[in-house]
Amino acid sequence: MKKLLPINNISIILIFAILTSCKSTYNPQADFQRRHLEGKIKSIHQKTYDLIKADDTLKKGKVIKTENLNESALLPGDELNLTKFIYNKDGTKHQKLTLDENDTITEKTIFYNEKGKLKLKEKYDRQSSVTRYMHNGKFKEEINYSPFFLTDFFNVEYNKDLIKNTYIFIYNRNKNYSSKTIIENGNPKEVIYTDDNDNILQREKYFYNEENYLTKKENLNASEVIQKEIYRYDTLNRIKQRKIYDFEGKNIIKDYEVNYSYNGISNYPIRLETYLIENKQMVEIKDIRYERNKKDLIEQKMIYGKEGFAYEYKYDNKGNWIEKKIFELKVIPNRRIPLYLIERKIEYF
Repeated sequence: MKKLLPINNISIILIFAILTSCKSTYNPQADFQRRHLEGKIKSIHQKTYDLIKADDTLKKGKVIKTENLNESALLPGDELNLTKFIYNKDGTKHQKLTLDENDTITEKTIFYNEKGKLKLKEKYDRQSSVTRYMHNGKFKEEINYSPFFLTDFFNVEYNKDLIKNTYIFIYNRNKNYSSKTIIENGNPKEVIYTDDNDNILQREKYFYNEENYLTKKENLNASEVIQKEIYRYDTLNRIKQRKIYDFEGKNIIKDYEVNYSYNGISNYPIRLETYLIENKQMVEIKDIRYERNKKDLIEQKMIYGKEGFAYEYKYDNKGNWIEKKIFELKVIPNRRIPLYLIERKIEYF
């Protein structure tokens, strides 16, 4: 099977929007809504540590690099480890900074806005080198960084208050490609990826119903469909079922069905069941359980079959969580194993 290009940021935004708000309207500045943030925020700095049990207490360990995190244990947003967001007073993003364990900036993205709308985004990177030396009989390391250089360029053209075209130019050391996103009625209709010679590498097509909800997504190479996703909704317009088909030529080589269950009128699913469509074989059951203290979520569980992960939250007086403890749940033996501590330092205007 031909692999998809690893540049599906639009896809990630759409799927996340479906699971939380159902209706798919592309908004490049919907950061506050997607991350459920409250108040006039100036900056957020997120960092993940080891969570260590010592005697009967939990202690903060060393900072963990993002690539060393267990992805299965992460909820949406937890992957923003060693990241700092800086906002303008109107709530739009000003900068996104990627940091190392010592808070040195290794990568930065600058957002240029006009009247509250994103007009331009520039991403800068820098190279690093490690110098190892002997000091007082011990080996030491020193990381040196080059000056920043432009790697990505994102420009938005507006037409009658709707996004007309979005151009993303991505350059890195391994591959050069660009993409063009065509937006109609506020939603992505097609994303076209091309190489340096304007040859089409891959396309994504999106289809909606009359109420503007995403019903189908297709990934294509230059000529044929290589993956297709179908979405169905319940009477409250919450996603009820998602079917994924992988193709080799015109033949389906793998197909999955994901069914979503809800509790009452909540928009958040509490159970996901994944099957192989061909023989209805169960692949995975994921339960998400919520326990609340007044309006604040103090614990959340994500269960794979009988085992999974638990999350405990601590909030500030604005209603934003500033500390999240992640535990791994084991049935045999019956244990709750400390895993990570995520801290968010939030500045307000």
